[in-house]
Amino acid sequence: MYTNGYLHPFREEGVNFYQDIVRSDIFKHAELERQANGPIYPTQASIHGAGEDAVVCREQAICAAVGDGGRLSW
Repeated sequence: MYTNGYLHPFREEGVNFYQDIVRSDIFKHAELERQANGPIYPTQASIHGAGEDAVVCREQAICAAVGDGGRLSW
């Protein structure tokens, strides 16, 4: 039977690790919004400068290089 509560420290390491990463990112984002005195929308790269991030630039270049201007048809 499943009940909610703390994760098992050995059997759910992956879930715990993932939740720690997400929690950390949420705290960082909340701090950035506090400093900006308003909401920051992650999907709008121009607001928080994600377009200038090296990893994001590489990902965008890869998508653009995939036929049809980066649009995937699946």
